[in-house]
Amino acid sequence: MSEKKLFAEFPPVTRQQWVDKAIQDLKGADFNKKLVWNTYEGFPVQPFYTAEDVEPIREFTEYVRSVQRSDAGWNAYAEVAAADTGKQAADVTEVLQQGAEGLYIEVNNPEEFAFSTVLAAVNPAAMHIAFKLSAPSADFVKAYFAYLESRQIDLTSVRGFVECDSLGQRITGTITSVDYSALAKQVQATEGAPGFYGLTIRTQEVCDAGGNMTQELAFAMNKLVQYAEGLTSKGLTVQQIFSNVMFQAGITGDFFFEIAKLRVLRALFTTVAAHYNIAYRPVYILSMSSLWSKSLFDAYTNMLRNTTEGLSAVAGGCDALLIKPHNHRHETFSNRMAVNISHILRAESYVDQVADVAEGSYYLEAITFALYENALNLFKEIESAGGYETAADQGIIQDKIKALRERKLQDVATRKQVYVGVNQYADPNEVLNVAMSPAESVDRSLSPQRATRAFEELRLLTMHLVKSTGKTAEVYLAAFGNLAMRKARVAFAQNFFAAAGFQTTEYYHENLLVGLPSITGSQAGIVVLCSSDEDYAQQAEEFAKTFRQQAKGKILVLAGYPPDLVDKLKAVGIDQFIHIRSNAVEVLSNLQQQAFYGKQLV
Repeated sequence: MSEKKLFAEFPPVTRQQWVDKAIQDLKGADFNKKLVWNTYEGFPVQPFYTAEDVEPIREFTEYVRSVQRSDAGWNAYAEVAAADTGKQAADVTEVLQQGAEGLYIEVNNPEEFAFSTVLAAVNPAAMHIAFKLSAPSADFVKAYFAYLESRQIDLTSVRGFVECDSLGQRITGTITSVDYSALAKQVQATEGAPGFYGLTIRTQEVCDAGGNMTQELAFAMNKLVQYAEGLTSKGLTVQQIFSNVMFQAGITGDFFFEIAKLRVLRALFTTVAAHYNIAYRPVYILSMSSLWSKSLFDAYTNMLRNTTEGLSAVAGGCDALLIKPHNHRHETFSNRMAVNISHILRAESYVDQVADVAEGSYYLEAITFALYENALNLFKEIESAGGYETAADQGIIQDKIKALRERKLQDVATRKQVYVGVNQYADPNEVLNVAMSPAESVDRSLSPQRATRAFEELRLLTMHLVKSTGKTAEVYLAAFGNLAMRKARVAFAQNFFAAAGFQTTEYYHENLLVGLPSITGSQAGIVVLCSSDEDYAQQAEEFAKTFRQQAKGKILVLAGYPPDLVDKLKAVGIDQFIHIRSNAVEVLSNLQQQAFYGKQLV
């Protein structure tokens, strides 16, 4: 019996036919301006992809497929923060009970770390164990292995790694130079345990400082080359280095690009290794949820972010997954939920049943190729500038990350990039008892930070000012005129001011001047006019003049930006216009200063 090809009776549709149809539906509008998406990665993304798009890169997609992870499983890691020995031992016991399959233990004092106490409840032969150090330490690794031997555990069965990415610490300002001698000894110390890696390369410091994925990938490869040069000068062979290296990658909320990122990371590693005549080997990748994509307020939204980020990591082929707690308290519940996300993904999505879930997706194959090319070009640019350390010393790497960070923060401030619960749909009644650490001010020292930090500082400052000054954070929404427009602008104003922790109340007035006594008599320090541009033209000018005479010290704001009225309304007393293009951080900061201090920011 002959096999019939599915849908063979339908004629094939070319990419150009799809484009022509889209242009027809756009009624002549520019296809590229309307439908093509410009990414932070420096290349455009089409609204759709077809077999024609991936046919020219077929050889590349087969190459990527050949270096993907050979199996589909991953280990669920849990973080154990630095603390005294008793607290760490208790935390280890707790995360084991919660189902952790790997431990990521932060070590403050390697010389005093009590393996027998902290790991008393652990079977190291069955558990992946990693240690985060501030500096390389061969003595720490030797002490760990001695402890394992005391428990009669064969080192060939040990799984895990020791993390202290010194080159990553260079750009965050933690250290000024790399001790390659100490690092070489650490790598040598791990050679008796082939499943325990002595050299870790992080992308997290780029991710958490606001860089893009192209930079994460490129700079990771630059670090690999720099480590190869530095460690071979201390007597290690290139084979020793490449056999003992693993990657720790941050995860952000860009779902499909995160999938592509891990696929590209493996392809780039194989490409670089080939230049050193190193035969292909699977590279171990731990994916860890990032700080950049999380928020201090509305912490349960972080749980959703953790879930989608975790799914993108396992779909991209990570070998291990570390989801951090969704809130800042690191309590039992949030720790348990962090580990459970990994288990739920495994039990409910069946992603672990497929080695490469991205295979065959035209979109993912296309962005994987574009990301690989961009990262490879940036990698070559940094190498041409003298390599990672030279580029870091000259500030080239830091300046590139900072430029992307400023662009991203601008998009967050203008709410082009939405963070639910922070710059959009915030709950002004949410109260947090936390203190913000000083913002990083050194351009070439890139500290980890949340993208939402500016809004969080606004909210926390509003709470502080309400307590310390005795003033209220109330906003009077004076709605009038056209029903649809006043409702829309009331909703916009409520959402806008909630991002800074201001309480809003809507009042309707048939005529603004008639309602002036109730407006001026309210406790609110800010009054917002909410209506249509046509109604503003009829009532706003006269109201503003009278308001200024009777409401000394109150701030008058207009929701919208009627271009023909702006100058006239400014002249009669409108202090601020809030609209969709407003830089919310700047506008809210000024209004906050006016409301509580009676002055504007310079």
